[in-house]
Amino acid sequence: DGLDAGAAWCRANGKKMAWAEWGCGEKGDGYGLGDDPTYVQLSAAWLTANADVMLYVSWFDDNAGGYWDTILGDQPNSLAEAKVVWPPLFN
Repeated sequence: DGLDAGAAWCRANGKKMAWAEWGCGEKGDGYGLGDDPTYVQLSAAWLTANADVMLYVSWFDDNAGGYWDTILGDQPNSLAEAKVVWPPLFN
């Protein structure tokens, strides 16, 4: 698995990794994961399990001109799950 292999490499080499610009949403052409709370839950579990090698994580929170809406507030099910898995971010 790519992420697990990356985390293992970081541990073996004393390095950190970043997970930049991730998120969920639906693209204007119908592709994309859409509002996907399971993706948020599984991503949070992986990030928590690998927190020792994570330098930073950033959610891609943009509407890209109406083409690909990844704004978390526009994904009600994903937002609800994010509040469960990362409560300090929403207090």
